[in-house]
Amino acid sequence: MQKNSFFTVICLATLFFSYKASACSCDNYYPASEQPEWVSKQQADDIQFISAGSSICTGLKSLDERRSDNDARISLSKLLNTRVKAAESSKIGAVDGASYARYSAKTSLDSEQVLKSAIIFERWADTKNCVVYAGIKVTQANIDSAITEKMQQKQQQLNAKNACVFSQGENKRQVKEWMIERLLQQGFVFEPNKNCQVNYHLSNKIISSQSDMVKNSLVVKIYTEYKPIWHKTYTGKALSFSHRSQGELTKMAISDSLDNFFVDLTELKSKPVTP
Repeated sequence: MQKNSFFTVICLATLFFSYKASACSCDNYYPASEQPEWVSKQQADDIQFISAGSSICTGLKSLDERRSDNDARISLSKLLNTRVKAAESSKIGAVDGASYARYSAKTSLDSEQVLKSAIIFERWADTKNCVVYAGIKVTQANIDSAITEKMQQKQQQLNAKNACVFSQGENKRQVKEWMIERLLQQGFVFEPNKNCQVNYHLSNKIISSQSDMVKNSLVVKIYTEYKPIWHKTYTGKALSFSHRSQGELTKMAISDSLDNFFVDLTELKSKPVTP
């Protein structure tokens, strides 16, 4: 009796492990086929970029496909970044301005912008190892189109529009100089000899001046020729703990007002601007 029980256990164990070795929860996802070349080989040339992503099978097809798709996008992004780094090496010292501009646009291009045009062109399930694969590709034409779109978007942003700065009120000259200086530091366009695309109107006022404290009020208005973009009042304050002069406190209060404005401008600078 014991002998028969032993052989029964052995047979059941053999059947169990045999089933586990052959069964795969994604074996009915797609028609059976040989492993495609794209699963193990990436492509990067002047025509298109091809990569692949994978995910362990869970038995939930939609989940497995979503995970393999996400992994494919990550792989494609890495492939594109590698290609860009190679381009960087070849462009060092280049005298062709157009070529360098094209490269610069590509390096500054967000991966998401390119990946919007990428497509999952094929899926395959490795039922032996229980892995789902997704093939993804994007063409050079897609990338060029994305670069053009991105550059057009950047050209419409507030920081790409030629700025004119007007100042009135107390310390108006200093306020204007500091404003222009900060705009330039933030990468805004300021070319005095060209037409104004965006106007910054500043109105400054010292609202309180004491021996140890100065308060400042700065009204900032931003608009195109016909359309207001921003209007807000910023309060600045300067305190003295070491007997600073009134002139120094005034400068500190104005600077504080500008600091508060540039916090908002960090968000505003990528805002699309239309005439």
